[in-house]
Amino acid sequence: MRLIRFDTVSLFLEHARPFLLPREAEHNLLLSVSAALLRDPTLYASEPYCVVVETDNSTVVVALRTPPHGLIISHVEPAHYEAALALIAADARAVYGDTLPTVLSAQPVSHAFAQMWSALTDTAHHVTVHERIYKLEQVKPPLPVSGYLRPATLEDAPLIIDWMGAFEREALPHTQTPRAELERRVLKLLAPPTPRAYLWVDEQPVTLVGHAPPALNSVRIGPVYTPPSARRRGYASAGVAAVSQLLLDAGYQFCCLYTDLANPTSNKIYMDIGYEPVVDVHMIAFTYGKG
Repeated sequence: MRLIRFDTVSLFLEHARPFLLPREAEHNLLLSVSAALLRDPTLYASEPYCVVVETDNSTVVVALRTPPHGLIISHVEPAHYEAALALIAADARAVYGDTLPTVLSAQPVSHAFAQMWSALTDTAHHVTVHERIYKLEQVKPPLPVSGYLRPATLEDAPLIIDWMGAFEREALPHTQTPRAELERRVLKLLAPPTPRAYLWVDEQPVTLVGHAPPALNSVRIGPVYTPPSARRRGYASAGVAAVSQLLLDAGYQFCCLYTDLANPTSNKIYMDIGYEPVVDVHMIAFTYGKG
């Protein structure tokens, strides 16, 4: 068994894609982030960390990090947990020292890696977000609500930057992005000719629905953000349903999204419009100096 660290995303995807695609919905984050980096290597301020672990010319696990975000790990067969994840933990520590903020993966994989990382770095860990990946192949129209969907434009950038910051503070408290970096990402999100953000408007914008670059057969929806004053009015359901339908009409086979299982409302509204559960994932945060 060996670990290969790649200097280019194109080589990484050449090795990783055949392993990731049979579970495209489960691996949608790995695939869409890689696709985004392939199209725009400057998408993130820091160089990505791209590794594959192979045995007998067969890939057994893939991992990716785009600092300041944490490590994302693919599906791993249980027989390979110990050896494959230990290789990734040792290599990630050689690169980042004791600074890795989080790991995100399917529930058993994230816990197996977290235990190894905590033992390696003498640190504590805890689940910070329990999420579920959903998949949609056909939209069930939601109840009608007032307003309409429109593409976001560069004129909307200040509002979207504020909303993206609020989304991170609420949904990703362990990966706070500096405002300057948020500004850079939002401008890329809105860049022509193919902006990837929409607003549901009811006299004024009330919900943001973004989407990632396509993985291959699918597109990941997110972020989805409605400010507290506009919640529980059906705007998020209407916006996500409309954007999902646009993507299906564009020829993609399915859409994916992540929900926080601590928020039963969001899980219900997405299932009501046709999203079906795929797998549960845990984000686990590390607390250094308190092992």
